[in-house]
Amino acid sequence: MKPKESFEFCDKKFKDFNEDLLCQQQELMEFTTANPVGFIVFYVLAIVFIAGLFHLSQLNFKKRGKKK
Repeated sequence: MKPKESFEFCDKKFKDFNEDLLCQQQELMEFTTANPVGFIVFYVLAIVFIAGLFHLSQLNFKKRGKKK
């Protein structure tokens, strides 16, 4: 059963690039609203990764190697 807000051209067998992109975006939106756990895990991991890169950019590796 398709939701009411689906595009009519999504039922066509052959679509142009823009129509196909819109249909894929709509399918992704339906998937993330139906099961948001994977979406939340992805964003949490992305934030942790960016925080790790920021932490590495703040380290001063030149001072660390010259201990006397």
